[in-house]
Amino acid sequence: GAAALALADANAGRAARVADEVRRAAPAAAVATVAEADRVEACRAADLVIQATPVGMKPGDPTLLGPEAFRRDQRVMDLIYAPAETPCLRAAAAAGARTINGLPMLLHQGVRAYEIWTGGTAPVELMRQALREAVGA
Repeated sequence: GAAALALADANAGRAARVADEVRRAAPAAAVATVAEADRVEACRAADLVIQATPVGMKPGDPTLLGPEAFRRDQRVMDLIYAPAETPCLRAAAAAGARTINGLPMLLHQGVRAYEIWTGGTAPVELMRQALREAVGA
Protein backbone atom coordinates (compact mmCIF):
# COMPACT_ATOMS: atom_id res chain seq x y z
CA GLY A 1 0.00 0.00 0.00
CA ALA A 2 0.93 3.63 -0.30
CA ALA A 3 2.20 5.67 2.60
CA ALA A 4 2.77 9.37 3.06
CA LEU A 5 4.76 11.03 5.80
CA ALA A 6 4.34 14.70 6.61
CA LEU A 7 7.59 16.01 8.00
CA ALA A 8 7.82 19.59 9.17
CA ASP A 9 10.72 20.80 11.27
CA ALA A 10 9.46 22.24 14.56
CA ASN A 11 6.02 22.91 13.12
CA ALA A 12 3.48 20.28 14.12
CA GLY A 13 0.55 22.42 12.92
CA ARG A 14 1.96 22.66 9.41
CA ALA A 15 2.67 18.92 9.31
CA ALA A 16 -0.91 18.19 10.42
CA ARG A 17 -2.30 20.43 7.64
CA VAL A 18 -0.14 18.70 5.02
CA ALA A 19 -1.24 15.29 6.31
CA ASP A 20 -4.90 16.34 6.08
CA GLU A 21 -4.42 17.53 2.48
CA VAL A 22 -2.79 14.23 1.53
CA ARG A 23 -5.62 12.26 3.19
CA ARG A 24 -8.20 14.21 1.19
CA ALA A 25 -6.29 13.81 -2.07
CA ALA A 26 -5.44 10.14 -1.55
CA PRO A 27 -7.97 8.51 0.80
CA ALA A 28 -6.47 5.03 0.27
CA ALA A 29 -3.01 6.13 1.45
CA ALA A 30 -1.84 5.60 5.01
CA VAL A 31 -0.83 9.05 6.27
CA ALA A 32 1.05 9.88 9.46
CA THR A 33 2.83 12.88 10.89
CA VAL A 34 6.25 12.09 12.28
CA ALA A 35 8.13 13.75 15.11
CA GLU A 36 11.62 14.93 14.20
CA ALA A 37 13.16 12.34 16.52
CA ASP A 38 11.46 9.56 14.50
CA ARG A 39 11.94 10.88 10.97
CA VAL A 40 14.98 8.78 10.00
CA GLU A 41 13.24 5.55 10.98
CA ALA A 42 9.99 6.63 9.30
CA CYS A 43 11.81 7.62 6.13
CA ARG A 44 13.63 4.28 5.93
CA ALA A 45 10.31 2.46 6.29
CA ALA A 46 8.66 4.33 3.38
CA ASP A 47 8.71 2.92 -0.15
CA LEU A 48 8.47 6.41 -1.65
CA VAL A 49 9.94 9.62 -0.23
CA ILE A 50 9.16 12.99 -1.80
CA GLN A 51 11.26 15.94 -0.66
CA ALA A 52 9.02 18.97 -1.19
CA THR A 53 10.87 21.76 0.62
CA PRO A 54 13.15 24.37 -1.01
CA VAL A 55 16.12 23.03 0.99
CA GLY A 56 18.74 22.06 -1.55
CA MET A 57 18.17 24.84 -4.06
CA LYS A 58 21.01 27.01 -2.80
CA PRO A 59 24.67 25.98 -2.85
CA GLY A 60 25.68 24.90 0.63
CA ASP A 61 22.19 23.84 1.69
CA PRO A 62 22.30 20.82 3.98
CA THR A 63 20.26 17.70 3.47
CA LEU A 64 17.34 17.28 5.83
CA LEU A 65 17.95 13.52 5.82
CA GLY A 66 21.32 11.79 5.52
CA PRO A 67 22.11 8.44 3.87
CA GLU A 68 21.06 6.59 7.04
CA ALA A 69 17.46 7.68 6.36
CA PHE A 70 17.31 5.85 3.03
CA ARG A 71 17.65 2.28 1.79
CA ARG A 72 18.06 0.16 -1.31
CA ASP A 73 14.81 -0.54 -3.26
CA GLN A 74 13.35 2.78 -2.13
CA ARG A 75 12.24 5.54 -4.50
CA VAL A 76 13.18 9.13 -3.63
CA MET A 77 12.01 12.22 -5.51
CA ASP A 78 13.15 15.75 -4.81
CA LEU A 79 10.79 18.27 -6.39
CA ILE A 80 13.75 20.62 -6.95
CA TYR A 81 14.96 20.51 -10.56
CA ALA A 82 17.92 22.91 -10.37
CA PRO A 83 20.41 21.84 -9.28
CA ALA A 84 19.75 18.44 -10.87
CA GLU A 85 21.32 16.62 -7.92
CA THR A 86 20.40 17.96 -4.50
CA PRO A 87 21.92 16.97 -1.14
CA CYS A 88 18.79 14.87 -0.52
CA LEU A 89 19.23 12.96 -3.79
CA ARG A 90 22.95 12.45 -3.13
CA ALA A 91 22.19 11.04 0.32
CA ALA A 92 19.49 8.74 -1.03
CA ALA A 93 21.68 7.52 -3.91
CA ALA A 94 24.53 6.82 -1.47
CA ALA A 95 22.17 4.46 0.37
CA GLY A 96 21.20 2.70 -2.87
CA ALA A 97 17.78 4.30 -3.37
CA ARG A 98 16.51 5.06 -6.87
CA THR A 99 16.30 8.84 -7.27
CA ILE A 100 14.68 11.39 -9.55
CA ASN A 101 14.59 15.17 -9.43
CA GLY A 102 11.67 17.50 -10.13
CA LEU A 103 12.38 18.06 -13.83
CA PRO A 104 9.89 15.42 -15.10
CA MET A 105 7.17 16.89 -12.89
CA LEU A 106 7.88 20.39 -14.19
CA LEU A 107 7.78 19.08 -17.77
CA HIS A 108 4.45 17.34 -17.35
CA GLN A 109 2.92 20.34 -15.58
CA GLY A 110 3.86 22.32 -18.68
CA VAL A 111 2.48 19.63 -20.98
CA ARG A 112 -0.85 19.67 -19.16
CA ALA A 113 -0.99 23.48 -19.17
CA TYR A 114 -0.27 23.52 -22.92
CA GLU A 115 -3.11 21.06 -23.55
CA ILE A 116 -5.55 22.97 -21.35
CA TRP A 117 -4.75 26.34 -22.93
CA THR A 118 -4.50 25.25 -26.57
CA GLY A 119 -6.76 22.21 -26.73
CA GLY A 120 -4.01 20.54 -28.76
CA THR A 121 -1.48 17.83 -28.16
CA ALA A 122 1.68 19.10 -26.51
CA PRO A 123 5.01 18.54 -28.30
CA VAL A 124 6.45 16.65 -25.31
CA GLU A 125 9.88 15.82 -26.75
CA LEU A 126 10.41 19.39 -27.97
CA MET A 127 9.35 20.71 -24.57
CA ARG A 128 11.65 18.22 -22.81
CA GLN A 129 14.64 19.35 -24.87
CA ALA A 130 13.86 23.05 -24.37
CA LEU A 131 13.49 22.51 -20.62
CA ARG A 132 16.79 20.64 -20.38
CA GLU A 133 18.53 23.44 -22.24
CA ALA A 134 16.88 26.09 -20.07
CA VAL A 135 18.05 24.50 -16.80
CA GLY A 136 21.37 23.27 -18.13
CA ALA A 137 20.53 19.60 -17.63
